[in-house]
Amino acid sequence: METALSRIEREYVIKSLIEDNPELLLVFGSACLAIPSDDYRLQDDCLTISNPLDVPLHSPVRVYFSHRQRGFYFDSVHTRGPIGTSSQLRIGEHMYKEPQARSGGSVPVLYLDNPYGQALARPTEEFPLEHVFPDPTLYGERREHIEILADKLGFKDLRFHAARIFEYVIQRLGTGERPLSNQTGVLIFADENAFGFTISKEAARQWKEGDELRFALEYGNRRVRFSAVCAGLTSLDRLTTIFTARVSDMQEEDRRFLHERVYSSRYQ
Repeated sequence: METALSRIEREYVIKSLIEDNPELLLVFGSACLAIPSDDYRLQDDCLTISNPLDVPLHSPVRVYFSHRQRGFYFDSVHTRGPIGTSSQLRIGEHMYKEPQARSGGSVPVLYLDNPYGQALARPTEEFPLEHVFPDPTLYGERREHIEILADKLGFKDLRFHAARIFEYVIQRLGTGERPLSNQTGVLIFADENAFGFTISKEAARQWKEGDELRFALEYGNRRVRFSAVCAGLTSLDRLTTIFTARVSDMQEEDRRFLHERVYSSRYQ
């Protein structure tokens, strides 16, 4: 888990948040929402957002923002403003810097959960699964493109902040700097709700959208077994397909493990 900012650091960052008025990114569950600078104000450690959020009252929300090219976030709970026409998010006692990618340790491997134990994908060193901090500025600039990409990947009813990660990796793959071996694909993203990886077009022909499959994600000595439904098979180039899927069945303790491992935050 990350270490919270000190009291002095927290006060400085809040002061900068007031002065810089950056765009915010709210993440709740698997969905996210960008809040432009003009749509909120911060006073007495409380964010007031002009338009009521389409988020259940008293549900947890994580708020991301950038300061001097460094990411910060805090956790809050959604409440209504005094007259009910706005939403409020109080800044919690703890605020955190952008998580740093872990060095060393176990590299997760995604398998088909069958007697052959075929390894499908691994994350790259450049973009490990734990490094999921979404940059609000980039999301805002390319919001429409990312939402189209999320649709294309099969996440039609989720505003997936993971789509930003897919976009990043797709851009990298498109430069010819392809971190793809002959044996396994790139595990682009995985949490307790969904995942995606690259695979050869030839291998992808065995599946279609809507197929339910058994997978296993191995993290060192921990093996998480689960079922998932193929959400999309998206062509990347003439040789490669992006396979995306939604988790349909997973043990609750495994959901907790994956969430806390990837997001470095408590599973709720």
